[in-house]
Amino acid sequence: MAPLLSKIFPRTPVISDGGLGTTLENDFHVDISNTPLWSSRAVVEQPDVMIQAHLAFLRAGAQLILTSTYQSSFSTFYRSGYKKDEAIAIMRKSVQLANEARKIFIDSARPAGSHDVRIGLSLGAFGASLGIAHEFDGYYPPPYGPRAYTEGDNLNSYSPDETEQEQASVDALALFHFERVEVFLSDRETWGQIDCLAFETIPLVREIRAIRKAMGMVEARITQDGLGLESKPWWIEAVFPDGVYPETLPRAEGTRLGVADVAAAALRDDGLLPAPSGFGINCTAMEHVRALVPQVTNTVKELHLPQKPWLVVYPNGGDVYDAVTQTWMTSDTRSVIEKREEWVQNMECIVKDIEGEVPWGGIIVGGCCRTNHEDVERLCSILKPEITP
Repeated sequence: MAPLLSKIFPRTPVISDGGLGTTLENDFHVDISNTPLWSSRAVVEQPDVMIQAHLAFLRAGAQLILTSTYQSSFSTFYRSGYKKDEAIAIMRKSVQLANEARKIFIDSARPAGSHDVRIGLSLGAFGASLGIAHEFDGYYPPPYGPRAYTEGDNLNSYSPDETEQEQASVDALALFHFERVEVFLSDRETWGQIDCLAFETIPLVREIRAIRKAMGMVEARITQDGLGLESKPWWIEAVFPDGVYPETLPRAEGTRLGVADVAAAALRDDGLLPAPSGFGINCTAMEHVRALVPQVTNTVKELHLPQKPWLVVYPNGGDVYDAVTQTWMTSDTRSVIEKREEWVQNMECIVKDIEGEVPWGGIIVGGCCRTNHEDVERLCSILKPEITP
């Protein structure tokens, strides 16, 4: 298993930040929806605003902030008109801006409100790099998936007689994720500013296997280079739109994989692939997260893992995204304050429910889309009052 998260987080729970992209849009009025780069656009055009967005979460009490690299890949930068060397520089700058925010916060924090701050490298699924984002359905073109996206029915899994094609997909996805991590690994200063890696919104079990393979390649590179680079804790977060995993079972048309299968694929010690430091759920409605977490806990108990993984939970704030209009739709008539309070109460229940559960080493809680620094501040006031501003 990867280095323990307790190495960088001595106490649990850990409060992370909220949805960076929607925070940039709503609170800092940055237009990022109409670009393949998403939040990385602000790194290029408004770096000072990016620092302020990170600072808003830190001042709210966040102990962990994620970089603006979720959508970053060579293909997304290419579609935005950037060459490879320019893409590398921008991706590394995302880490540098988060680190700059950390420095500003530490230098200016009151003694009573100061705390250790960690930076997580955010890396989205391969689907987030496609022209039409497919991290919520897992429809990937060859060699990453069965076939290119079509308007009609599509496939996100292989049939039992397509083992070679499926392995080729795993290999291609592993290379995709390794090449992104290598951007940061190959620069000692940038790698040193990163404390952990978060692979987010993963819709396919074979991509989970690919990420584990990619991190095996990362560990091999660290060992082979002999440059004294440090291994980092890392985790995988799966996505469950409408409470169901996107990947279908090839033997039963329309049948989806269960959360137990997904968690086992991420955490099981098979002796071949490195296992992550943690597993979790992100970019999923709170009502589904509440239902899924107990199932994940039961699965982890049954696995009898040699080391306790951490649970990572990043639910959405409650609204629904319309991909056609590229806008967020209010899901009910409650006020923002009412929805925020219910979100925080649910997060508190999730933390309390697993506090006495044996299989978990700790828990990291934060927000995904449509959560901001006010949600984080309220969460801190309940779960970590000692660091609340």
